[in-house]
Amino acid sequence: MPNEEPIPTVAVIALRNDEVAMIKHSESAGHITGIYGLPGGHIDPGETEKQAAVKELFEEAGLITTEGDIEEFPSNSFVATIEVKGGSKKFSWKVFLCRNFNGELQASVEGSSEWVKLNNLKEIPLLPNVKEAIEAALKVIHRESEGRKLQ
Repeated sequence: MPNEEPIPTVAVIALRNDEVAMIKHSESAGHITGIYGLPGGHIDPGETEKQAAVKELFEEAGLITTEGDIEEFPSNSFVATIEVKGGSKKFSWKVFLCRNFNGELQASVEGSSEWVKLNNLKEIPLLPNVKEAIEAALKVIHRESEGRKLQ
């Protein structure tokens, strides 16, 4: 199975001050129970990556946004073999940044959603590439804020 084609998925980094929206996977999720990930999931047939990202952010976390309010950023694509219940699967993962959304975090079938302080990410069990994706998004935000300071 090591040469299997990865399953295409998306995820969204939704930031609020110094916190990021995270999903703590429950017993009913396909991932290992108790592991944290970003709101995200599969891309349905006929759906674009951005459409899937908007849908997954709402379905998994209860946050509402639009395709115009999510953005790609450098280093936002990943591939990893992830432990799931019953074995492991290889996923490709396109991650989007969302800075404009409405609503309150809500639980879903997959698990509970919560705001996690960025400084606390190292203290919780994360799915592969979550930390790297968040760091890449924060570099973009940092560069933008530095650019505004220089003007």
